[in-house]
Amino acid sequence: VLSYPPGQIGAVKLKYRDLVCLAGGPLNDSIIEFGLKLFLNDIAMANPQQAQYIHVFSPFFYTQLTKHGYEAVCKWTRRFNLFDKRFIFVPINKE
Repeated sequence: VLSYPPGQIGAVKLKYRDLVCLAGGPLNDSIIEFGLKLFLNDIAMANPQQAQYIHVFSPFFYTQLTKHGYEAVCKWTRRFNLFDKRFIFVPINKE
């Protein structure tokens, strides 16, 4: 139904079943990730320099870390230095 950012690698794809939870049920990982990507994009548009100091992990990161440990997520930061970031968001979607 929706994809953000459209046409880019790593885009979050929302399906109808994801949108249904917006009608009052708990938010799922896809909705949370979609909202966080919009949030980060808004910051990048308003202040690109500030955005470079922010990293937002996928809600799936926490799930992988807690279920499978460090080995499951160690590659998630191989393309950047996490310690260069001032703000790190790790969304936790517990049922």
